[in-house]
Amino acid sequence: MVENSFQSDVITCNILLRGLCKAGMLEKAFNLFNTWIIKGKPVDAVTYNTLISALCKEGKLDEAFDLMIEMEGKKLGPDRYTYTAIIGGLTHAGRTEEAKKFMEKLLETSPNVISEDTSQMLGSGDMEYSE
Repeated sequence: MVENSFQSDVITCNILLRGLCKAGMLEKAFNLFNTWIIKGKPVDAVTYNTLISALCKEGKLDEAFDLMIEMEGKKLGPDRYTYTAIIGGLTHAGRTEEAKKFMEKLLETSPNVISEDTSQMLGSGDMEYSE
């Protein structure tokens, strides 16, 4: 792409980030993310959710929370995917009480997360409920 003067966009970045995270190359994923940010390129909620999910799977919950705060500061969320990753990470780390409190806080402070699409969030088949 670079050789042919094609400019990458947020979709390209997200594809690369997802691949790096799936391959367990979190450090390379964050290098790409930081380079992208430094260059002033736009990011979206998908970008953040990909990294937050990967951090949670690696048990790096403090870093995931920091990224979620950064995401909030940029008015990009968090959304139900962010919360699913965080709740799953807390649960898998054996921090079920924190996961429960996090979910309760979410429902108190972010009622807009519960919308027509997410009204099933607490349904028995949903990931958050399962966690």
